[in-house]
Amino acid sequence: MIPGAQVRERSASGRAGDQAAVPGAWIVLTRYGNGVNATIERYFAAMDRRDWAELRECLSDSFSRVGPYDEHAWGDPDAYITFLRDLLPTLKGQKVEITEMIEEGPMVQVNITETIEVEGSPHAARVAGTFRLDPEGRIERIEVFVRRLPPIGTAP
Repeated sequence: MIPGAQVRERSASGRAGDQAAVPGAWIVLTRYGNGVNATIERYFAAMDRRDWAELRECLSDSFSRVGPYDEHAWGDPDAYITFLRDLLPTLKGQKVEITEMIEEGPMVQVNITETIEVEGSPHAARVAGTFRLDPEGRIERIEVFVRRLPPIGTAP
């Protein structure tokens, strides 16, 4: 369980079950079926706490990440951690809601909504990430896709 996260349990049918909320949580995690991949859960929790050492432990030495933009490509886990360490503290009002996670063998599909403050208003983007795990269960590759949404409270 991600410390401080809001959790909405869902059955495989998608019906919502019990909810427990913790004010100020950065991550809202929706579980489907039998739960969430432990490595992916740990990855997002470490990112939330800005625990760069633990985040690095989630990544394989052969880690790579691509997307959603051309300049967002890393073939080195330490360079990726440096990017996150520099970027995340600059994002105002950041909230990540994991809306769906589907695991099939070494592949884990994660859909999130990320909200940040831009010029005093919250803006959201839908993000899809495909995570490939190595045989030890560490993240070997992440491929990210994004769809920007109109500012919250405005018509599409």
